Amino acid sequence: MRFSRQYTFSSILECGFCHKTLVRRKCSGGYKYHVDIWQCLGYSRSGKSQCRHSKGIPESTIENAFVEAYNAVVSKDSSFVEEFLQDYEEVLAKGSVKEQLSDMTKKLNAAKSRMNRLADLYMNDAIEKDSYNEQYTPLALETKRLTTIKNQLDLRGAEQGALEQRIKDFKEAIGEGKGKPLDKFSKAVFETCISKVIVGGEDENHQPNPYKLTFVFKNGFKSALGITNDANVVPPEPGIPSDHPEKFVTLKKFNMFWRHTLFMLSGQDERRKIISDFIPVEIVLDLSN
Repeated sequence: MRFSRQYTFSSILECGFCHKTLVRRKCSGGYKYHVDIWQCLGYSRSGKSQCRHSKGIPESTIENAFVEAYNAVVSKDSSFVEEFLQDYEEVLAKGSVKEQLSDMTKKLNAAKSRMNRLADLYMNDAIEKDSYNEQYTPLALETKRLTTIKNQLDLRGAEQGALEQRIKDFKEAIGEGKGKPLDKFSKAVFETCISKVIVGGEDENHQPNPYKLTFVFKNGFKSALGITNDANVVPPEPGIPSDHPEKFVTLKKFNMFWRHTLFMLSGQDERRKIISDFIPVEIVLDLSN
């Protein structure tokens, strides 16, 4: 769980050229009003010298592309989602920490009570200092150990609670019909399905395209697709960094309508401006782990 993420796409968007993360910025250039865009961290800090092909992409464009990607793959087959959710619920059932936390809380409270009683006896001169120190030291160590374990369980409980809420929000977003397509972007669905999004890469003509989007679905979907780690594995394509350890299987490719300006290289230092109506979108499944 990424508790530190300020925005939905924080730490999830990766530059397809230099592999750095993307950062969120406000932009007004070329737009009638301020637009939230995401841009490569290297380009944002150092300019073209760091990542020459990177461009800022509007947040809404990524959201719209995810809706189309989800609908193209997930909503076509209700079993795809049903089996995925079943796997999640099994993990939640096995990973329940409520009973462990309750038991640890009781043990910690009992240890603290013994320490308090021992302190009362010493303050009332009922026991000698040496006896007090002999009994207090192991109790203090035990209390510290139990406190550490309880803090760890509290964190696991918070993570599990966040996951349970996200699954609940996911179910509400897709409705009772598990094959229902999304009609708008859902943070819960995105975070449940996607491990990362690669922004930018080479198109089918091996030209750098800063707006190419590759959605990497989590490997929890592979059982629903009948995919094994040894089946249908393809080497990383342009836009998917070859130095990454993941194995990917391509599920679908399509072009999404989005009119935008694109500068294509026509020489070593020359560029030509073109208006494009579509951006390439690729959906891949992460078979790692």
